[in-house]
Amino acid sequence: MKIWFKRILLGLLVALIAALAAFAVFLLTFNPNSYKSKLEDLVYSKYHRTLTVGGDIQLSLFPRIGLSLQDISLSDRDSKNIFASIDSARFAVAIWPLLSNRFVVDHVSVSGLKAWVARDKEGAYNFEDLTAGASSPAVDTGAPADSGSQPGSVVAVTSPVGRADLQIDIAGLDIKDGEIHLRDERKGHSARLVKLQVNTGRMTLDQPFDVAIRGNLIGEHPASDAAIEGQALFKFDSVQRSYSAQKLNLQVTGRLGDLQAKTATLKGNLAYNAMTRLLNAGNLELNVQGDLGGEQPIKGLELSLVVPKLRMDRSRSELNIEKLSLRSKGNFPTQAFDIALDAPQLSISPEAAKGEAVSGSIKLSGSSVIGLSLGASGLGGNADNLTLKELKVDGGIKQDNRMVRVNLSSPAQWDALKGQGTLSAIKGDVKIEHAVAPPRTFEFPLIGSLHLDLLKDTLNSEISAVLNGRPLNFNVKATELNDPKVQFALQSEGLDLDKLFPPEPPAKPEAKPEAKAEAKPETKPETKPEAKPEAKPAAKPDAKAEAKPDANAAGKPAQPETEAKAGAKPPAKRDAAQSAAKPAAPAAAPSGGKAAASSGAKAGAATAANPQDKGAAASAPEKPAATAAAPAAKAPAAAPRADTTLDLSFLDSLDLTGSVKVGEIKGRGIEAKNFGVSVKAAKGKLELSKMTADLYGGKLSGKINADSSNAMAGQIALENVAVGPMLKGLTGTEHISGTGTLKLNLASKGNTVAALTAGLGGTAQALVRDGAIQGIDVERTLAQVAGVLQSLMNEQVPDLSGKFQPGSETRFTSLDANVAFERGIGQIKKLDLNSPAVRVTQGSPASVNLINSTLDLAADVRIVNASKAGKEQFADLQGVTVPVHISGPFDALSYQVQWKAISGKLARQAIQNGLLNLISKPPASGEQNAAPTKSDAVKSLGNALKGLLGK
Repeated sequence: MKIWFKRILLGLLVALIAALAAFAVFLLTFNPNSYKSKLEDLVYSKYHRTLTVGGDIQLSLFPRIGLSLQDISLSDRDSKNIFASIDSARFAVAIWPLLSNRFVVDHVSVSGLKAWVARDKEGAYNFEDLTAGASSPAVDTGAPADSGSQPGSVVAVTSPVGRADLQIDIAGLDIKDGEIHLRDERKGHSARLVKLQVNTGRMTLDQPFDVAIRGNLIGEHPASDAAIEGQALFKFDSVQRSYSAQKLNLQVTGRLGDLQAKTATLKGNLAYNAMTRLLNAGNLELNVQGDLGGEQPIKGLELSLVVPKLRMDRSRSELNIEKLSLRSKGNFPTQAFDIALDAPQLSISPEAAKGEAVSGSIKLSGSSVIGLSLGASGLGGNADNLTLKELKVDGGIKQDNRMVRVNLSSPAQWDALKGQGTLSAIKGDVKIEHAVAPPRTFEFPLIGSLHLDLLKDTLNSEISAVLNGRPLNFNVKATELNDPKVQFALQSEGLDLDKLFPPEPPAKPEAKPEAKAEAKPETKPETKPEAKPEAKPAAKPDAKAEAKPDANAAGKPAQPETEAKAGAKPPAKRDAAQSAAKPAAPAAAPSGGKAAASSGAKAGAATAANPQDKGAAASAPEKPAATAAAPAAKAPAAAPRADTTLDLSFLDSLDLTGSVKVGEIKGRGIEAKNFGVSVKAAKGKLELSKMTADLYGGKLSGKINADSSNAMAGQIALENVAVGPMLKGLTGTEHISGTGTLKLNLASKGNTVAALTAGLGGTAQALVRDGAIQGIDVERTLAQVAGVLQSLMNEQVPDLSGKFQPGSETRFTSLDANVAFERGIGQIKKLDLNSPAVRVTQGSPASVNLINSTLDLAADVRIVNASKAGKEQFADLQGVTVPVHISGPFDALSYQVQWKAISGKLARQAIQNGLLNLISKPPASGEQNAAPTKSDAVKSLGNALKGLLGK
């Protein structure tokens, strides 16, 4: 027995030694690289991906099975494009746990990981086949009915090794110098995560483990460059497709698209199940600080979102929120904003919906202040059909001295199955308050409804209001809501725009220059002329005075004063003549011819001096006149301070079609009836066409075009309108009256009102019948000219100049004008004014400067039928052209008779009758220091005539 025992024991020992020797020989001769091709074939047959192991595989067996691989890559499915690659990887597997069906990896170290993750246009990721392959394949068992399965049912079949029971245990994972490329064809995004470092704790299936990640996100679409760092207790189940991150702490610094984040942190607990689409969040806190770029940049953005509890189960249509709080503030380029939203408790499920009132507020502050308060209360219904007893909006807009208050409320309903939402009974009030004295308040009620249909992709709204006792209806329909196309119709019996948008009161500082302008001429003319010597020669001043009108064709109000000063040098006699002339002026003006024919020569001079009673004294020296004119010239320069910036770039994204019809509309002094216009905005262009209206006894028609680059053009026609009332409504003054037809064809481009004015080009035509030009009486001026020429033997020649006066007017039967504008300056191409006795045409210069609001016009006045004028002295001016220079700001025009340009029978007769011989006589000895005589005045007059006639 002992012998057999020894023999068996010896045999076992020999067998063991042989097995160990054979195993040793196997270890010494085993080459794992010979299995590369088999491994590559296995991967391709299972996943249709190409696995490539470029480097050698190094194997170690004790105490653990260890593998070291280099230069590994895996392609996309059915493609040669690389999905992932690794420079080197090392891991070790414990042998003995394998015997108990446990896969224990000591530690995994990966260096140089690169992956290309993509999502196609259909939303599928390029790694989904790898995650699906982790589960067991499904086959048709074809089991009989009594086996517990229906014929043809699909059940999971596990592999013989029972891989579903295999437990994976990895002691830790280290990834260094990783790089993940992300591409989303569906949204057009692309980015990459570089310098990726990942460290994990012990990883066990369906057990949480620590994860720390760090890297830099570099994006191209959108542009990004941010540092990312985060930690979490991560858990995942690839079979159930559930993922959770507890104690999450994620920090991002840098640029993320339009956001330049100083700090962006996300803390809390998150869990998501992709199969049930269940999202759970607890103690969630999101904080962002930084700047936001884009079309509406935000500086100093601060955002805070706190959600203690959030549960959203889309598969069961459930939503639970507790104590949600949102706060955000920052600064737009022109205003600051502050937003707040609070939802204390909401619970929505297929069975019921309930919750506390949700409240919010929005505040915008800048040049204007906007405040809105939002509220939703009375939540009811269920997840499929939600209802609100009241959705309320209270707000106000304050700008300068104007406040607009809005109060709106309505029940609300949302049908989730049909994708329809309704505000069935909108009601509210709008109140407009204007604080400028006297305070004004305008208030009107409105009602309406709104309906949203997401399935049809439409929105419809109807609003009705009552303004000043007149109804207003506003209907809106929008389609393709992602890029909305809007149609609207506005109809009203009457609109008062001044009540809806009260005009601003005129600025107080503008009145100051006018006061100074009136004060200076009154004080200086009385003192300065008398201080000068009375016996100065008049020849030199005459020469200078006559040179100025031609040199300065633009026309300055100061020039006539120089001529007056030079032409009437003896102040004592001149003042005496003026004082004597003023009482006779009103009676003499209508019959200047008779006064000139009388034996008293001074009566004719008094008739000619009449304009001086209306603001342009002949004896006024040049300097006070220039001083008085200066403030009036500077007044238009103050306008740019209140210039308005225009920005029509919003037209690029606007698709709008509609119509406006108003029975009676008024505002800013203009009144019209039956106003109508068609509106179309698309592709960056705005067109206001089919514009019609009845106004001031006539008709308006035309169209206006604009585009997003602030280019504007308009063609407007006015037929048979009352010009006077229309001008008074537009400008506050009635310079021209009559019945007229106007045609405007103008275009401009600019970002401000001043720039549009400076760039204005086009034409303006006017044809007016049976009217008058206010501020100047041309026939009276001609009578004064005739009186002056017939009174040449008197001591002085008064200057015929003055300012436009409200009491004066020039009646006409027709006025035909044509103005061509270029860069804000209009050249008067045609001016033809006709009355029974007088005709007025344009001379040179003839321009209208809209930039400086000034007129520079040389008007050639002629007597065409002296018999119809009713003035005898007009017969002497038959066929004589009398130039009248009209110039100055629009609100302070002045005129001046251009004596040098007058030539005619009367002037030639005065010279032939011996005036020049009288002037050429030398003064007697001892008379140089004597008081001025009548001959001295005649000599001064002669010198003036020499200059005037160019002799």
